[in-house]
Amino acid sequence: MFQESANALKQAHFRTIAALLALILTGLAVAARAADPPIVIPTILSVTGPVGFIGSGEQQFIVAYEKALNAAGGINGRPVHFDIKDDQSNPQITIQLVNGVIASKGQVILGPGNSSTCDATGPLVTNGPVMYCLSPSFHPARGTYAFTAGVSTQDNVAALIRYFRGKGLTRFAQITSIDASGQDGDRWIKAAMALPENRSLQIVDAEHFSPADLTVDAQMTRIKQANPQALLAWTAGTAFVTVVRGYSDSGLEIPIGTSTGNMVYPEMKQLANYNDRNFYFAGFRFFEQDTLRNGPLKDGVLKFYRALADDNVQHADAMAGTSWDAAAIIVSALRKLGPNATATQIRDYMLDLSGYVGINGVYNFSDGMQRGLNVSAVTVMHWDRKAEKWIPVSLPGGAPRAAN
Repeated sequence: MFQESANALKQAHFRTIAALLALILTGLAVAARAADPPIVIPTILSVTGPVGFIGSGEQQFIVAYEKALNAAGGINGRPVHFDIKDDQSNPQITIQLVNGVIASKGQVILGPGNSSTCDATGPLVTNGPVMYCLSPSFHPARGTYAFTAGVSTQDNVAALIRYFRGKGLTRFAQITSIDASGQDGDRWIKAAMALPENRSLQIVDAEHFSPADLTVDAQMTRIKQANPQALLAWTAGTAFVTVVRGYSDSGLEIPIGTSTGNMVYPEMKQLANYNDRNFYFAGFRFFEQDTLRNGPLKDGVLKFYRALADDNVQHADAMAGTSWDAAAIIVSALRKLGPNATATQIRDYMLDLSGYVGINGVYNFSDGMQRGLNVSAVTVMHWDRKAEKWIPVSLPGGAPRAAN
């Protein structure tokens, strides 16, 4: 009897020690996990320089995404850090930064952020790393390690023209800058006008200018003489402000259709003294937060706006559209494949990705365009100065809404 009691006490003692050891080991494991270094994602943006307004905006949203991601546990419990480097809007600096990632055996890059820097560095990543450019004007080759964010210029132009055509407009003028972005717009305006659905439309005047020009008065005089019903203005940033100033000085009052790249709050403040009731933009789906139907897309968009509110970000504009989903798709690849995934594994994951719901729409990379979105992700928007927000005036794809 006494021996049995002693054995029972001994077994209980051993169980207690084993439980304490298990708690200690669990605590050590948790501490080790908490001490894990962050997963670093090299990020290249044009935070300063001529297109610094783009890169600084993208930086804001990437930082907000990082905070929201880590608050939710990061990648499998490990924190994530987007290591942002500024290329100063200079392709030569971008080349140096990309070569640095290649030399360090990095497997993925978020960025660069504009068409010229992406065009300059795309040829460097033929064997990796994966480069997720943040400019819709970049057109990577099928099956490569280069991808691009947002809807293509081709689809943005098509949606805008479809909207204006649906409003009964048939005579168009265009003005495009001679940089890479403007040339991309010029190319796809011509292509859109050649489509059978647009056979009743015509370009009555096509003008060009340098982004460094201080005035486009001569171009606007010729446009006005051609008597168009709508103007397609494909340029961005300060160059678009120059276009609007010339448009206003010429006395034109026709609608202006322009790119998503001009849906930037600081830019709209610069245009506040002009007739902005005529401004129409090829916009992202997340701007439809008030009109989206219930479902995964709306759930993702509302989650996005909550994350911005938590980080005290007051406004969402086009820079969120190019950066948020791109960052999230890279994270989804690393979450599925692990932080040590190779560039080839990440590329193949993205090429096979379909049904991924972001804030811009539902992604499907199977079409070979290396961007995952098509014209169905474009909604034409109108700027409401009083509300200081963009209002959807079309259905996805560009057809006018019944009330607009």
